[in-house]
Amino acid sequence: MSDFSRKRIFGLDVVRSFAIVMVLISHARQALVDPDSGLVLTFGGWFGVELFFALSGFLIGTILIKLFTRRISPSRMGRFWFRRWMRTLPAYFFLLIIYWGVFGQVQFSDFILLQWPINHNQGVIPVSWSLAVEEWFYIIFPLTASASAALFRKRGMLVAIMVSIAIPLFFRVYQYNFGMDGMAIRVNPFRFDGMAYGVLAAYLMTKPTVRAAFEKNWLTIAFAAALLFTLDFLRYNGARIGFPLPFRIPAWHDNITSYMASGLCAALIVIIFYLHSPHIGKICSSLIMYISKISYSLYLWHLLIFRYALQYFQDSRGVTLYFAVIAAAILLSCIPYILIEVPFMKVRDYFTSNRRSHQKSVVGSSRLR
Repeated sequence: MSDFSRKRIFGLDVVRSFAIVMVLISHARQALVDPDSGLVLTFGGWFGVELFFALSGFLIGTILIKLFTRRISPSRMGRFWFRRWMRTLPAYFFLLIIYWGVFGQVQFSDFILLQWPINHNQGVIPVSWSLAVEEWFYIIFPLTASASAALFRKRGMLVAIMVSIAIPLFFRVYQYNFGMDGMAIRVNPFRFDGMAYGVLAAYLMTKPTVRAAFEKNWLTIAFAAALLFTLDFLRYNGARIGFPLPFRIPAWHDNITSYMASGLCAALIVIIFYLHSPHIGKICSSLIMYISKISYSLYLWHLLIFRYALQYFQDSRGVTLYFAVIAAAILLSCIPYILIEVPFMKVRDYFTSNRRSHQKSVVGSSRLR
């Protein structure tokens, strides 16, 4: 969905804004005198990424389900990839080139978003590991769904979703039993499940009976999401804040099923806000819309902004600097959004709009005459 579309769903903008703010408040803790005192905030950054995965999966899942309903074709698949890449890659490559020119640290794997599989690191842009998961999911999942549709017909999409959830789960079981490197979890395919839960949510919303059940019982669904979120938060931070869980969490949950719990929680949150957009004041809603629109640039640029702010104000660490760097990132990220994202999205929409496609068909038919 274009950022210029009038069909924006405000509830999803709320989810997107909440996700990026959680990432910001986690990463900005380096501005505190004692960053370790804010360890409780690290959960926010992690869960913010889970929300981004689920939301992105939900949005592209909605698009792909419509494409497969109309019978997929190479041209339609190419249009899907073109729109995705024009939305995400120009802003990423622009920042990557800046890092290359300023720091000279860029590796080839950064350009093809295979930092973890090739170099076993996050790349020069630390947050790009999650972007790598998304970009490769955009490529692999539609191809998997196409193959599944050829074999299982109408159930092909559901089979592709289940495969995208099962492979990371099997990997974590293998990893838990044989003691592999814990950071290998960030290798692209092994986090596809975070995106797949979002696609599953989109798939369920296409089923009238399921959607009706969600709408009727949305309070129960919201309670389930809140419970999963609270349990995950306390599992991660309970002992640090003085509220440990009253029961012991087995080690296998931390390494295997915790990702499933957080992924399901994020997908439920997306469904809730998709079905019920909150009604809030104009000022708050405008701020949420602004943060939502710049969220991608904000995600890419905030660590670089934090880095330079902390270098210049390293003697001023504290709560004031903490909130100042967050505010600076929110304000400054509108610049790459306006200068890079908006122009490329306009080009993308121009070349893929239905009106232009219609004009091409008219011109073609007139030439035949």
